[in-house]
Amino acid sequence: MNWHELEVDADHTQPLFDVHPGRSVECDGWVLTKWSSKTVIIEIVTFKLKEGVTPGEFGPIDKAVQNQHVAKQPGFVARESAHGENGDWLVLVHWGTAKDADASMATFMTAPAAQTFMSKVQAETMCMTRYTRCE
Repeated sequence: MNWHELEVDADHTQPLFDVHPGRSVECDGWVLTKWSSKTVIIEIVTFKLKEGVTPGEFGPIDKAVQNQHVAKQPGFVARESAHGENGDWLVLVHWGTAKDADASMATFMTAPAAQTFMSKVQAETMCMTRYTRCE
């Protein structure tokens, strides 16, 4: 699917694609997820890349861990990443419940895509914080 193939409603505010809340569809390399009002947990992860690892090198690795592991986990709603200066990285993940987020974390380190991901990250700099969305 390509971005230009996505239809929008008459007001051009909502994409019209047949994805159930919490389920995703890939579009031009991005994972699009239909937001659910049941999104409860917002997880923020920050870390630094190892010396010499560039955002250009790490970006596809980050995308692979998203597509091959995180987006396939029960309760996954959405994920986005951004890089800052000096190897700083931010990952924002929306989960249906804290239990969903915990289950994903429990399997992350054994996921094949996570091995490459973690080999490029300074593990001691990783910091994860979870927030409960306000209604």
